[in-house]
Amino acid sequence: MSRRARLRAGFLAVAILLGGCGANHTATQPVRNRVTGTSDAPPLVSMRRIDGATYETVLIRSDGTGDVGVFIGEWTGIDHWQFRLGSDRLAQLRHLVATAARITQTPGFGPTPSTEYIIFTRGHVLETAKGHVPRRLAGLTSTLSQLIDRYG
Repeated sequence: MSRRARLRAGFLAVAILLGGCGANHTATQPVRNRVTGTSDAPPLVSMRRIDGATYETVLIRSDGTGDVGVFIGEWTGIDHWQFRLGSDRLAQLRHLVATAARITQTPGFGPTPSTEYIIFTRGHVLETAKGHVPRRLAGLTSTLSQLIDRYG
């Protein structure tokens, strides 16, 4: 899959998460079902983690609500989990997003890596891979991966 196709797929995943699933403002634990309501808060950051046929996407909104979506293969359904970040964790994430916004481009990573990350912030897309993550992006990639692992 070309880089452009992966980016389009990533934008589609974010659109799916924003359009069909959202967070319940009172949720403090992951919820293992589809969500009918959405938060009106704008997205702060999202990341798609691609590992073979598994696509995992995390979306964090500016109010701290978030969703994790897990897509396996081309025809498998999508599972969503919702959560809410505490104010300290949200402040830390805002700082990491601001740092990532100052990165103009990431280094290439050669042949298809084992795990690829596509990060979307307001008007900014960064693509990197396991073993090739720039130091200034490592904190954000790690934090978002931890959220996927915890809620997905």
